[in-house]
Amino acid sequence: MERVFKGWFLVGVLLFSSLFLASLSLRGWSGIDFLKNHYISLALPVEKVISFPLFKVRDFFSFLYFRADLLSENEELKREVALLRYQLSLLRSNLNGDISPREGFIPCKVVYRFPDRWFGEMVVDKGMEDGVAVGMAVLGERGLIGEVIEVGAKISRVKLITSYGSVVGALVVRSRSFGVLRGTGTPYCELLYIPEEGDVSTGDEIVTAGMGEKIPAGIPIGEVVNVSKRGDVLEIKVKPVEDFSKLRYVWILKEG
Repeated sequence: MERVFKGWFLVGVLLFSSLFLASLSLRGWSGIDFLKNHYISLALPVEKVISFPLFKVRDFFSFLYFRADLLSENEELKREVALLRYQLSLLRSNLNGDISPREGFIPCKVVYRFPDRWFGEMVVDKGMEDGVAVGMAVLGERGLIGEVIEVGAKISRVKLITSYGSVVGALVVRSRSFGVLRGTGTPYCELLYIPEEGDVSTGDEIVTAGMGEKIPAGIPIGEVVNVSKRGDVLEIKVKPVEDFSKLRYVWILKEG
């Protein structure tokens, strides 16, 4: 307490001295320059001690503001880079589908994943106010990840293609064979309704068929990683092109 009092007393003395010198200067006293020089020599170290903490506080808050601004800008840049990567992958593909990079996307951030349904559903930060509607396709950087199944004002719920029982029309690019991709609740999907004599091999690319759905044709889905036969049925295992454990930003494909 005594130290604080001494500090304020010193500030008061300096303030009084400044006013006193200003008064003498106005009166035109000849010795004012001598006193000014000595006053500055004495006051400067004290002023530095007083102002140093103030400058540090100012610099600290300036740093916080600058850092928050950089983080926000960094998040936006990540979204743009990811979207450009996806558009580039579409340009490189030789598919004759209905989708093109010029169509509108609604960029979204994944805000929630269900721990008990990690490969089932997720929530994104865009909703009805942003033009999202039920049934719209949801894409990652490389291809389809699911569709919108519920829409709120500001958020939406997305059902992933890996969700157990999730189905989407699919096409084997090489052989042009049609089937249905079904989720298994795991990182993999299965391709159904391919006839026994169907031409499907490991490494084949699977894309959306776009038959009677809101999801357009030609969106990459995955790659065949295993083909086996059980009786008269082909069991085809498909690995999605997206890594569902690393989803942070996604894009909802606008209709039309």
